[in-house]
Amino acid sequence: MCSQSPTYDAAHPFVVEAKKERAVGLPKPTLATVFEVVASGGVYRVAGVALQRWIVERRQKWSGPRGYMFCKRPGLE
Repeated sequence: MCSQSPTYDAAHPFVVEAKKERAVGLPKPTLATVFEVVASGGVYRVAGVALQRWIVERRQKWSGPRGYMFCKRPGLE
């Protein structure tokens, strides 16, 4: 999963923004959502289930201030 991490890093901020109360017009992401990330001329797809698994893994692995702040970000649950 390490090689996919930048793709997940790019998809997660959308989840954070879309879950905010002020997110007018953005679709609410779910586990069934498929995210498309465009990078270096390629389109990469991230399944919501895989993104949620990545979020949970990060929450468990990261500690300190970085882990604390990451845990405050919403997931897809």
